[in-house]
Amino acid sequence: MSLHSPPRTRGPEGRMRTDDIYVVLAFLDCVTIS
Repeated sequence: MSLHSPPRTRGPEGRMRTDDIYVVLAFLDCVTIS
């Protein structure tokens, strides 16, 4: 699981993967702030 390489699949799977990454980043941001 490497965040540097973009998803190779052009479809709902790739999109969901990117959304997951953004959700995790947002969650980490919230945890770090509080």
